[in-house]
Amino acid sequence: MKKKDLPIEIKQSMTCTLLDPTLTIFAQAPIINKNSKKIRS
Repeated sequence: MKKKDLPIEIKQSMTCTLLDPTLTIFAQAPIINKNSKKIRS
């Protein structure tokens, strides 16, 4: 049972590490867009 539980924990940690960068990118995206608009105008 422990062997089956381990992969689930690894998958959860992997999804967390994969989601964190995307969330930071989405959070920074509006700031980057505002900066690019200011530079263009």
